[in-house]
Amino acid sequence: MRDQATAIASPTSSWQWGKAALVVLLALALLALLSKWSGDSHRYPRSVVNKVKSLVQESIRWSATSSQDTNQLLSLMHATYALAYLNVARHLVADQDIVRMVGVQPQELMHELQEKQDGAVQKVCAECPQLQPASGRFTAHTGWLG
Repeated sequence: MRDQATAIASPTSSWQWGKAALVVLLALALLALLSKWSGDSHRYPRSVVNKVKSLVQESIRWSATSSQDTNQLLSLMHATYALAYLNVARHLVADQDIVRMVGVQPQELMHELQEKQDGAVQKVCAECPQLQPASGRFTAHTGWLG
């Protein structure tokens, strides 16, 4: 019994306990790093979340402004702003993350904004036909007239 007590208190035994504790601490630190790296990929810094919310809100605001415009050229410009703001948000984060952050379906909003822009383009061309591109081989690909 006395030999066991001296073996536990010996410096060699303390060194082994210290090594074991160090290994356990390193393993815990490694696990913490791995869990952080492999954690939820849909978590964004608060600054990104705030930017996405702001961009989507600005997109909706410009869309509403476009609907209220009486000048067709301004309506087209504001519809284009709305699309641009939404596109920036969609480039920052995935669409499903926009749904989680803002509660808006970006695909549906994009479709609505594109229809609004197409309508504005048609109204501008109706009022000012000289703005229409000359018909030709590449006219269909300009996106100017749907």
